[in-house]
Amino acid sequence: MSDTPDQKETQVKTSLFKNPIILAGMGLVIVGLAAGLYFSFKGKGDKDVKTPEQQELVKKEATASEKVFYFDMPDMLINLVSNSKKGNYLKVSISVEFTSPSALEKLKIFRPRIVDQYQVFLRSLRVEELRGSAGLERIREELLRRANIIVAPEKITNVLFKEIVVQ
Repeated sequence: MSDTPDQKETQVKTSLFKNPIILAGMGLVIVGLAAGLYFSFKGKGDKDVKTPEQQELVKKEATASEKVFYFDMPDMLINLVSNSKKGNYLKVSISVEFTSPSALEKLKIFRPRIVDQYQVFLRSLRVEELRGSAGLERIREELLRRANIIVAPEKITNVLFKEIVVQ
């Protein structure tokens, strides 16, 4: 007796489910989907669950970042060292970062001296020294060093460039 097309189709379907390799593959797919769903919805309530050491580190970082203050220096327009007749100019906006509230009073008092030191240093630069991130990092370090000398024993932790334009 010949099999009808419907019978052949059902025989193929049933033979697929009897094959142990195919069954194992389907099982892995189902387990993978279940695991993916579990992990995608697992942390919705607790955000990221961290070890106690990681939680302590996050707390320290949070308390440290809460105590950071910023002081804006006035915008400066500086004539750079240049061989051309036209000249080159640097416009820079700087904020200084510090962690001690008492440093704010010193910054207010010594702001003219800090601006003077910044301008003297920046006027000695050439356009080539302002190119690239390495040049800017070197300039940042020098500005930080000069400000820390002036406000000692208080400490400025960073110098932030809000705007730099070289023309």
